[in-house]
Amino acid sequence: MRSVPCNYAAVVAAAITAGLPLISGEHSALPLFSSAGALAGVCYQPETGPAADPSGEQPAQRDPAAPAPTPTAPSTPELAAPPPAAPNPADQREARVQMSDGRTFTGLLVEKNAEMVILRINNIPCPCPMKDVVKIDLLPTNQERFEQYKSALDPKDVKNRLNLAEWLRSVEMYSEALTELQTVLKIDDANPQARDLKILIEQQSKLRDAARKAPGVGPDGKAPEPKEKPAPFPLLTADQINQIRVYEINLADPPRMSVPRDAITKLMEQFAGDPLIPVSREGREAMFRKRPEQLVELMFKLRARDLYTLVRVQEDPRSMKLFRDDVNRGWLANFCATTDCHGGTDAGRLWLYNRHPNSDQTVYTNFLILDRFRIKATKGDRKGESVPLIDYAHPSQSPLLQLALPHDESLFPHPIVDKPGKAHYRPLFRSEDDSRFQRAIGWIGSMYLPRPDYRLDYVPPVPPAPPVAQQPRPEESAEDPAEPNQDR
Repeated sequence: MRSVPCNYAAVVAAAITAGLPLISGEHSALPLFSSAGALAGVCYQPETGPAADPSGEQPAQRDPAAPAPTPTAPSTPELAAPPPAAPNPADQREARVQMSDGRTFTGLLVEKNAEMVILRINNIPCPCPMKDVVKIDLLPTNQERFEQYKSALDPKDVKNRLNLAEWLRSVEMYSEALTELQTVLKIDDANPQARDLKILIEQQSKLRDAARKAPGVGPDGKAPEPKEKPAPFPLLTADQINQIRVYEINLADPPRMSVPRDAITKLMEQFAGDPLIPVSREGREAMFRKRPEQLVELMFKLRARDLYTLVRVQEDPRSMKLFRDDVNRGWLANFCATTDCHGGTDAGRLWLYNRHPNSDQTVYTNFLILDRFRIKATKGDRKGESVPLIDYAHPSQSPLLQLALPHDESLFPHPIVDKPGKAHYRPLFRSEDDSRFQRAIGWIGSMYLPRPDYRLDYVPPVPPAPPVAQQPRPEESAEDPAEPNQDR
């Protein structure tokens, strides 16, 4: 085998496309092959000519008059090199790169050459052109940093030892992290954070070890069948989002919006003869000079629902802005919609979208799913009843909020989630006095009442795989939402 010029970007791109993790060293980065020879053709090819002399001299030329050499049987082809060993996390180091435009990047050093320095940030290779680099600071290796941190720790400092264990977990130094947690548990054997973190690290260590092994066969001696690709998560369209915005308009605090001329014409034609529609020429011409909120108010009074879609709302109404800022961005996206909760395969019947959390499609799709969802109460006066996830009449009693309270304070206690490799469920709100709980109440109280029917044809998705058997979630009793009591 002989090396040929290697397109580094092509290797990285091929590895990412194939879903292969990258290993890194001080001067190079290569894909961690999932099987022998994977991607080998990118950088190596079989020897097809004479090998180059290491001394740099040219091979001797054969005398044309000499007899041709007797052909020999082809030699056994050289086997592809085995996959490179996984890097030792303790030997890896981070680098801090300062750019000429003032930006600074810190990440795992993958490669440094005359053209660029490549960092791995959040498992994504990030190339920085050397011509734009002002300064590169190499940080100590993970092992050196660990030793520095540990030497400065008080032997009985539980809090900072837990922080150290969490950092060790983040750099995959699992053995060292477990040793630190054992020390914490000797000091405080009932420490819940140490116990949960220990379970998490043990499972992550097993997953890493399994991922490093070449794919094998199942117990029956057959290769596992490829998993079926799940259907894409259905998201609301721009027109459907606009329709929700129309129904949620607060006429006392209207958002930016417009009503096109043809919508005004259709309104006057469709409701001609109604006392609210002018009959004189002057009155009809004045209709085109009305402010958008005045025209929308007239549409609401006339129940001109077929014309609502013609109104264009350019920003969130106040209620939806509160949902976006105080609920979706505040805690829904990073607490309820995570992969380990209602954003993954263990979501139960309530499945939320967890990509691009601040996009209009994500915000409004998740809102509509929550708005229509119903569960069965498991305790209290309403035990056995089907209730909406959001109680607009009594916001503080909404199961959406109660499920995030401690068990002994909740009207709808969250089921116990006890699965290998996952931390125990912890309540989001400390109590109903929690500022996030109170802001969520403010959002629910700002929504339009009586609740409207958005007239949207949307079917919420189900997770791509059934959840592992566990204590039934209350939402597994979900029923169709009740008919809205609307006046729009």
